[in-house]
Amino acid sequence: MTPFHVGMEVVCIDARGHHRYCNSNFSYSREMNGLTEGVKYTVREIVVDCHPRFPGVGLHLEEIHRHVWRGVSTPYASARFRALVKTDISIFTAMLNFQPQKENV
Repeated sequence: MTPFHVGMEVVCIDARGHHRYCNSNFSYSREMNGLTEGVKYTVREIVVDCHPRFPGVGLHLEEIHRHVWRGVSTPYASARFRALVKTDISIFTAMLNFQPQKENV
């Protein structure tokens, strides 16, 4: 089971080209095709164990279409991303602006 889903907004936390997310014997492309740390992306497709040397969950992004190798588009390792959490702080703003009501005695 993956914590990601199609349409989910994620933020890149690792855009370096290295072999951290795949088997070291795999001729992994170090080309990140414009992937940038700190930038928000949208999950287009989720791939699980797409290759024996690339275990785990891979993500295809709406904003970047990577090269095709042997008929398959290369996903980014999901470990390169974290979910983008949108925080609603209206409840805290309401607490700051709280005005106690006077009781009628």
